[in-house]
Amino acid sequence: MVVGADDPTQSDPQFGAPIRWLPALIEAELARNVSEEQSLAAFHRFRDEVEKRLQGSEYLQLLEPYNNGRHEWENSHPLRDSIVSFEVFARRWDGSVTPMGAQSCRRIFELLNEDVRDLFPAVSLAQQSMLSQEFHIGQPAELGSAEARRAILRLVIGVRFFNIVAYAGAGATAAALESEISDLIRAIDKLEFLAENWWRIDNAVT
Repeated sequence: MVVGADDPTQSDPQFGAPIRWLPALIEAELARNVSEEQSLAAFHRFRDEVEKRLQGSEYLQLLEPYNNGRHEWENSHPLRDSIVSFEVFARRWDGSVTPMGAQSCRRIFELLNEDVRDLFPAVSLAQQSMLSQEFHIGQPAELGSAEARRAILRLVIGVRFFNIVAYAGAGATAAALESEISDLIRAIDKLEFLAENWWRIDNAVT
């Protein structure tokens, strides 16, 4: 549909707002019919894979409550702990690994959402495939006071995730969950690769 003068969402703001919110409202309504048992099972499986993948990473560090060990995970709930926050550490030209600032976090977030193969022409075909994918995760944010402020990325486990898994169809729920987890792992792989090679990117990206 071409948006123009006859488009009711443009001529009547009161009508346009509900239209823009309609997809989110539908997602929320669908989620109401997903059992708590299904939600918790999917969330815990997803959560465990996040912990496993990020544990011991040199470039990505989970923030509380996720970096205090499995005990904290056991008490987590999707309605309360759906935002996973982590700090990103970048390798510099001198070999050191230091936390990314706010500007760098915004830049790496943008690169996650882009095909960045051109920045790394000499990598393997498998790495080219990973770098070509666009991942819409990792919203940048800042925590703390002005004196102790640090930049982070946030992964939000949204309502859509639970709906994709719950409404996958008979016999397909496990496959849908594994697909979502696989997509996340690929995104983390790309993020970690970018952080490890930030010394190459820092001067190449404007």
